[in-house]
Amino acid sequence: MRWRCLKTALVSEDDPTPFDFALNFILKPKFPDNLNAGNTPNVLVLVTTTASEVKMREQVRQSWANYTSRAVQYDDMIIADVVEGYYSLAAKTMAMLIYKTRYYPDSKCLVKADVDN
Repeated sequence: MRWRCLKTALVSEDDPTPFDFALNFILKPKFPDNLNAGNTPNVLVLVTTTASEVKMREQVRQSWANYTSRAVQYDDMIIADVVEGYYSLAAKTMAMLIYKTRYYPDSKCLVKADVDN
């Protein structure tokens, strides 16, 4: 088998700066007291959206993410310090993995979803 080396190039839409893994979360839900007792959720569902998708987030909350009176009026928002844009999906996905690792390390499953699926 012959290996070929491909030359890569950045296009104008790409951000040439590497992703900073020392990510800050500007907003995150308050942790329930029972998490300290080791009662972490088995499944963690994180949904990527943009700031302008208010109606879509509301529809997600009212449909399949409706849980116990919407978690005391929506204490479910996480805002990661990620530059917003069409090409930032990989950075948002990485932020989800970092969030799960930092705050819910014992959760068995992470479900990543978008508002349109």
